Amino acid sequence: MVVGLPGEFFVELGLRSKRESPFKHTFVCELANDYIGYVPTLRAFKEEGPLETSGSYETTIGPNVLASEAGDIVVETAIKILKKLYEKVSSN
Repeated sequence: MVVGLPGEFFVELGLRSKRESPFKHTFVCELANDYIGYVPTLRAFKEEGPLETSGSYETTIGPNVLASEAGDIVVETAIKILKKLYEKVSSN
C-alpha cells in the first residue's frame, strides 16, 4: 500500500505510518498532492537549545506554519484510512 503525505514529514512520522499500517507492505510517499511544508514531530517542537541541538530550523516560524500536533494528526488520519481500506480489501 502507498500512503501519500502532503509535505516533508520527519522520518519518525513516516515510520509510524508503516508500523501501524495493517498492510504487510506500506510505502510512504512524501510531497504527494500538496505541500504543507516541513512536518516535524511533537518532540522536535519541544526540544530547546541552540539550532544545532534543538528541533532545527524546521520547527521555526517561516519554514513551519503548522501546529505542533499537525504531524500526529495527519499520520493518525492516514492510519485510520489504511485500516478502513484494509477491512474492505480483506472482506472481499
